[in-house]
Amino acid sequence: MGEAVENRRCWASHRGDCDRTLSREHLISKALFSGSTASVSGFSWCENPQRIGINALTRKFLCRRHNSALSPTDEAIAALNMTAAKSGAETKISGYALESWFLKTLINLSYGCEENIGIGMSDRVAGRPPPYLVEVALGRLRFSHWMGLYVLSTRETYQALQGEILFAPFTKNADIGGALFEVAGINFFLSLLPGHCPTTIGEIASSTWPRHIASAPLVHRPTFVEVRQWQNEQSRIALDWAHAA
Repeated sequence: MGEAVENRRCWASHRGDCDRTLSREHLISKALFSGSTASVSGFSWCENPQRIGINALTRKFLCRRHNSALSPTDEAIAALNMTAAKSGAETKISGYALESWFLKTLINLSYGCEENIGIGMSDRVAGRPPPYLVEVALGRLRFSHWMGLYVLSTRETYQALQGEILFAPFTKNADIGGALFEVAGINFFLSLLPGHCPTTIGEIASSTWPRHIASAPLVHRPTFVEVRQWQNEQSRIALDWAHAA
């Protein structure tokens, strides 16, 4: 890929090992959508729902080297989505790769915003991920201090929803402390709150969330998630936290 440089337009530029060329990064992995378009809303650049081509949901904010290094995270979310779409399917994927996908996606969707990404982290610059989060996204470090991936534990098995993605960042005092995601009908929470193990969404956010979201117990780094396509046999996704991605 050529000589390593610090490409300031890449959100992983602090590492100093960028490629000179920027590549187009999908804000949300293309593998999650079966069609060629998606309904998008809720962002500063798209407050009202708009139908947008999947290939248009890209930005040039990663160099080719770092974009390529994040490929295992896309493979993990694609495997989760594919398993959720099948009746009675089972798979095992790296929990760390999946966790990094949620972090990468939070960074992609928050890049250039006015808030700090993460709470209490050194070398923060509004709208850019601090070095610690970049290292976690790239698999060089692991989340600690109860940060990382949680799943909302509901009484009933999740109902798979293909092609629908929810992203809701949690912002307080100009800091993004995490985000709620819904992928394949499963609710995940990515925490960037060091030293705090939240028990429910309602504990850390306002009471405007629906009760089934606000009161659902949060499970840190779950070992499995079960999901079904309506009345079909449920599928099981095992998450491996014992090995590197």
